[in-house]
Amino acid sequence: PFPSMESLSKLSLNVMERHPTSPSPMPLSTNIAR
Repeated sequence: PFPSMESLSKLSLNVMERHPTSPSPMPLSTNIAR
C-alpha cells in the first residue's frame, strides 16, 4: 500500500523543482517512509 522509495524520491524532486523557495521536502519524505 505504501509508495516505493523510488516514487518518494521522484515526488520529493518534483516538489523541490516546483517550489524551490519552500522548505526542504526531504523531512516529509522521510516521515512518509517511516
